[in-house]
Amino acid sequence: MKIFILTFIICLNVIGLNAQRLTNSSRSTIGYIENGRVMGSNRSTLGYIDGERITNSSRSTIGYFANGRVMNSSRSTIGYLDNGRVTNSSRSTIGYWETGRIMNSSRSTLGYYEGVNDEQASLFFFFFFYGSVTSQIPTITTSTMSNLGTTTATSGGNVSADGGATVTARGVVWSTNPTPVISLSTKTSNGTGTGTFSSSLTSLSPNTTYFVRAYATNSAGTAYGNEVSFKTSSNNTNNNNTVTSSNLTSSTSIIIKKTWSQQPNGYTYPMNIFVPTGAVPQGGFPVCILLHGNGGNGSGMVNQFLSTLSCHILVAPSGYQNSWNICAENSDAPDVEMIQDLVNNLQGYTNVNPNKIRILGSSNGAGLANRVFIENTNPGIDIICAIVSHLNEPQYHSGNFYKPGNTTDPSGSFCGYNVLATPLKSRKYLSISNDNDNLIPYLGGTSVVGVSFLAAETAALTIAKYKGHTNNILATGVNMGDPSITEFSYLSGDVVHLKGNAMHGTNATQRSYIKKYFSDCQAYTSVPSILPAGVFEISPNPASDYVDILSMGAMSENLTLQLIGLNGQQLLTKNIKGIIAGESIRLPLNHIHSGLYFLQIKTEKGVWVRKLEIMR
Repeated sequence: MKIFILTFIICLNVIGLNAQRLTNSSRSTIGYIENGRVMGSNRSTLGYIDGERITNSSRSTIGYFANGRVMNSSRSTIGYLDNGRVTNSSRSTIGYWETGRIMNSSRSTLGYYEGVNDEQASLFFFFFFYGSVTSQIPTITTSTMSNLGTTTATSGGNVSADGGATVTARGVVWSTNPTPVISLSTKTSNGTGTGTFSSSLTSLSPNTTYFVRAYATNSAGTAYGNEVSFKTSSNNTNNNNTVTSSNLTSSTSIIIKKTWSQQPNGYTYPMNIFVPTGAVPQGGFPVCILLHGNGGNGSGMVNQFLSTLSCHILVAPSGYQNSWNICAENSDAPDVEMIQDLVNNLQGYTNVNPNKIRILGSSNGAGLANRVFIENTNPGIDIICAIVSHLNEPQYHSGNFYKPGNTTDPSGSFCGYNVLATPLKSRKYLSISNDNDNLIPYLGGTSVVGVSFLAAETAALTIAKYKGHTNNILATGVNMGDPSITEFSYLSGDVVHLKGNAMHGTNATQRSYIKKYFSDCQAYTSVPSILPAGVFEISPNPASDYVDILSMGAMSENLTLQLIGLNGQQLLTKNIKGIIAGESIRLPLNHIHSGLYFLQIKTEKGVWVRKLEIMR
């Protein structure tokens, strides 16, 4: 009853009510309003007013009222006020009012109001009697795991909103099976109310994978936080999911092995790691997990983004058959599980910022990045960047996000993406697509990769609306840079779409935008130097059957020449032991398809990179 009274009183005040008495049908006082403070009949504080926002005593939003439209806390319309008639969202009549009296749909008196106008009274009816805004379950997140041992671990959670009713129980629950619930005996009890709490998990089994969720209970029910998995140590050795107390280095071995129908004996994902040198920033280095395109690999992705994200730790796995599990691709591997294990592992290193884990994928890897956005619930992943592959229809259809129920099946409806998903709303999202992409249709529809896509700008709007954007799609964006791109920014940059003209790749302006969006770089790092532009010259460019690399000066150190695709794949590598001034090196290209590529030369003194176009 308390929350109903609160919402009734608050709504009356939305339109400027001061110190008015509110009564029920027996004319007994049920509350007051005074100087923006909402009180019960005993004048205890029940809530506050914040513009159009209706809050409870914890200042958690429970509803809105604007321009005759009544909304819940998600700003979904739940009814209208229409000339003495109160309607639901379908505009069916649910009540009436006349001066001083409020009635239900049968015109039976429900209550009275003194000094309150008719519209205020209708809001009283809507919230108090119709009950459209009532107590909701709390909002809670699960903490990352720490202090992992053979039989113990530490977790916890954060109750950020009580849902309009007091949280009477909170803690964590765990199981060896996913989605544990509080009916299990394996749970903790960590007090009441909102805020953070810590939980100790005991009596665990060694070398065992567990699933953990924080929970919080109020009168509306029990809410669960994001699911976190971890693996306890064995009695003798550490495993790859054990939280460490050491620094991650470029030579650290991260071993994640998965088994599925294609690989019953297991597949261990190769990992390429780059860790910047120099002092570790406060809170640890941000990390970017790089996901290659179809046919690419992790090493190529690190090379491609080394200068763009030079202040990030870069971790780049290679997928099974150099592919990621997206509908019709070659791999059916549990790649989303692998990413979950990888993030959990990275969050345990002392030089890693556990709250700044970013996912950047290109092409097929962008499809996996979008799956991570939709399916992964680790709040430490704060940015998702999808390059040249926006949302496809299996991932979003019928007005909802979906994940695969089991193995993806290209012949099935929406490739088997048939389980509703609720992505975290806390993450930033950057989408990069090109209007001349010959693989992924910018305007949406069927593609040559075997799946249909949303239009690129519509896909970005879909994510923005899910995260709270209430207006229409941006008709025009902001042009910037040379080469020119168009920025479509929603929610103050929380969701951004970049439209370019770089075919199935990125141009310099898009890469610079990524660097800015990821807040890279600060002065605490050092990266390989960029060699001067005039050290080498290449011709012809565009090339056809070959390209010549001319050295403008002598170099005694070893050189590595690489031709890299836009998806990060290393297509050609050549090692050279020194070079003299004026010497020319010819690379044959007759086996390389037409398109845009990067030609990279690495020496002990630095890196030289140029874009090479192959035309036939």
